Amino acid sequence: MDSMSTEDAREFGPIVTRLVGRECERTLAINTIKLRFGTESDPRGDSYIWVDPPWQLYSGEHLVTSSDEYDESTFVEWGRLFDPLNSVRFTGYEPGESAVVLSFENGYHIVIPHVDETRNDDDWYAHWYAREVDRKTAKGTNVRRQS
Repeated sequence: MDSMSTEDAREFGPIVTRLVGRECERTLAINTIKLRFGTESDPRGDSYIWVDPPWQLYSGEHLVTSSDEYDESTFVEWGRLFDPLNSVRFTGYEPGESAVVLSFENGYHIVIPHVDETRNDDDWYAHWYAREVDRKTAKGTNVRRQS
């Protein structure tokens, strides 16, 4: 059976592929990363990628930080490690056998390792997903699995 992360790649990959080449902004919620796209016309953006732990942030081959390094007492300082993901072009989406890699024009990339769990009927994503939102209708794509 596929891992939950493999299911995420299959389900949300088409949205992520459409985001390649677009500029994004990052937001942190504890040790979760949100990459927002289309923020030029609306601060909420028109699309986003949400990445729950586990993940690692690299600059080239150098590990910058990971979700495991989050510490509430140093959140502000730790959050500054993500400044290179502000106003940066998203350049690549690579679903692999052991991880998904999200790449940026400045050489940074986020590695999202696959988890070895299977989805339950109530699970609609493992630890990452992508969403597109039509702000005129407030409807999003790939928000919930249809039964």
